[in-house]
Amino acid sequence: MKLALCSRAALVIAAMASAGALAFSSASASAATSRAAAAAAPRFAIRLLDKYRTLMAAFQKPPNMIFTYAESHGGASRIVTGTHRVYRDASGFQRNETLEVNGASLHPPRMQTFYRSIWPYHADQFAVDADAYGASFVGIATVNRRRSYVYSVKRFYPARFEITELALDPGSGLPLRERYAVTSAGCNARGEIDFAAAGAYWLPTFVSAQCYSADPKNTVLYKDTIRFSDYLFPAAIPKDVMHPPGGG
Repeated sequence: MKLALCSRAALVIAAMASAGALAFSSASASAATSRAAAAAAPRFAIRLLDKYRTLMAAFQKPPNMIFTYAESHGGASRIVTGTHRVYRDASGFQRNETLEVNGASLHPPRMQTFYRSIWPYHADQFAVDADAYGASFVGIATVNRRRSYVYSVKRFYPARFEITELALDPGSGLPLRERYAVTSAGCNARGEIDFAAAGAYWLPTFVSAQCYSADPKNTVLYKDTIRFSDYLFPAAIPKDVMHPPGGG
């Protein structure tokens, strides 16, 4: 895929940390019930964070998957959009078909095949590990119409990439949204990635990036978005699909 953790100075899947700020829910119960809930929430939040970290240590991934993603890249003077279909097999081989560019369909689709041992959008690639991060419960919020427990996250040591906020589904313990920041010599970015259930798996639905110049002007250089959809999980992907004759 074009937009990945290692591309464009590892900034393209960062997004505005300020975009769509989480609004904390207001209590409608009695004062006594509210006080009891407030006291119980931190205890549950600690257990939920532990559950999340256990799940990330043994995160379940589909061995084979097919999906579609729509991307948009907006620079200072133009916006480029594209739609792609991806086939990824258990060995890490990927076939990327570009179906559409700037609203114009490609017939036949433009095709590229390559190997990627790790898919960079899996939730465990954004894991808030106990040995790298401290996490503090800050409240309950609604993320994509779902109730979530939100944590402020701080890395113990400086790094170019760091998670800044984690929103967990209280039922499953899996992440609904993560916000993060990335720094480099030419660009500073803030971002977020959303996850949701797809069949038996937990996969990304949307990721966006806003990159700012690494100077006092803090100029917006570009904004990227990717929207994932149409996940399928075949038992196998035929070899001629992954390695077609004349494939790129």
